[in-house]
Amino acid sequence: MTTATEKDARTIAWEKDPENAKWLQAMYTKHLGRDVCVEGLEYWLNDLKEGATKTEVLSNIMLSPEYACAQKGGFYVHKTQMCVSKDSIYAELNK
Repeated sequence: MTTATEKDARTIAWEKDPENAKWLQAMYTKHLGRDVCVEGLEYWLNDLKEGATKTEVLSNIMLSPEYACAQKGGFYVHKTQMCVSKDSIYAELNK
C-alpha cells in the first residue's frame, strides 16, 4: 500500500522529468511487472540526468536480482532480497 507521503514524493520526482519518468514506468511494467517506486524513480532519473543513456539504464535494470526473479515468474522481496515463487505463495494461501 502506498502512503500519501510516498505518493507526494513520487509526484515530485515524476514532475522533475516527466518524459523519462514515463519511460521508466513503462520499463518497470514491462520488465519487472510493477510500478516504479519512489526510490527507483529518483535513482534512475538521477542516472539519466548524470548522462547515462536509456540503454544503459535498462541494461542495469535487467542485471538486477529483481529482474532475474521476475523472469522466473517470482516475486522479489526487497526487504529480504529474496525471490519467492508464486507457487509457494499460492500453496501457503491454500493451506
